Amino acid sequence: MTTCQADYAMPVSEMGEMPFIYFPDLLAPETTQPTECPVVGASLSINSLPRYLDWLVAKQRNLEIRDPAEPTFLVNGWREAAARTRSLLAGYPGKISIHGPFQSLSLFAHDPLIAAVVADRLRCALYFAAEIGATQIVIHSPFIPFGNPNLAYTEPKKFQQELKIAQNVLGGLLPMAQEIGCVFVIENVYDTNPQPLIDLVSSFHSPCVRMSLDVGHAFLTQQSGGPSPEQWMRKVAPLLAHVHLHDSDGQADRHWAIGRGKIRWQSLFAELKQLESLPRLILEMKQPDDIHHSVQWLARRGYSN
Repeated sequence: MTTCQADYAMPVSEMGEMPFIYFPDLLAPETTQPTECPVVGASLSINSLPRYLDWLVAKQRNLEIRDPAEPTFLVNGWREAAARTRSLLAGYPGKISIHGPFQSLSLFAHDPLIAAVVADRLRCALYFAAEIGATQIVIHSPFIPFGNPNLAYTEPKKFQQELKIAQNVLGGLLPMAQEIGCVFVIENVYDTNPQPLIDLVSSFHSPCVRMSLDVGHAFLTQQSGGPSPEQWMRKVAPLLAHVHLHDSDGQADRHWAIGRGKIRWQSLFAELKQLESLPRLILEMKQPDDIHHSVQWLARRGYSN
C-alpha cells in the first residue's frame, strides 16, 4: 500500500472541511470567449506567490501551482503546503490549476503494480487540488513516437492495448475528479502527431479529461516533422482547455521568455481568436523573472494583457 492510499484512502466528502473548494458543473465547459487581448496567467511555485500575488489579483490572472510536479512533494508535507497556499490565496479571484506529477509516471504503465503507483500519485494530486480549490490538473501525454511523424499510428494494435491501460489508470480517478470539480488536462510532450492524443482524450467520454497544448513542446517537435503550434491549436480546438506559453529556439525545451526564441506568436494568437472558448493561458517560464518580460512583450504587440 502506498503512502497516499494508507493515509488518505477515503471519499473526498469524508476528508473534513476544505474551505477553499467549490464544485462547478463539469458538464458545462468554461465559457470565456476569446477577446482582442486575452489575459495570461502564470505557473508559479508556492514560495513565489507572495511576490506575484498583487500582479495576479490586479487582472484576475489564472494561476498554476507547479510544486506537485516535483517527485517528493506529494510524499511528505503536502497538507501543510496546501494550508499555506489557501492562506496566501485567500480572496484570490482567478482560476487555479496544478501541474501533476509526471516523472516515471506514464499512463501507459504495462506492469500492473507500476500502474497502481501511477494512479495513486495522481490520486494524491487530486487531494491536493481539492484542498486548494484547483479545477485543473496538468498531466503529461504518454506517447513517445518512434517512426514517421506523418503516421498517426505506427502500431495500431499496440495503440489500442495502451489505450486500455490508460483508461484503467485514469478512469478510476474520474469519479473523484468530478466530485471535486477538477479536470485532467493532458499535455503534449514528445507528440509529433496530434491524433493519438486526441483519441486518448476522447476515449474517456468525460468532461473531466481535456487537452493542454504546450506551445514550446509543439514547436520543438515541429523540427522533427510535426505540425506547428498554431496547427496543433486548430486540430485540438474542441478539446483544448489549457495552454502553456514559453519560447524556444527549436533546439531544446528552453522555457524561455516570450520573444526570445523563434515561435511565431502572431500566428498563434491569431489562431487563438478563432476558438469558440478561451483556454487558460499560462506562462511557464524556467526563470520567474521572465514572466513580466513575457507579459510586456505580448502586451506591446496587442496579443494579450
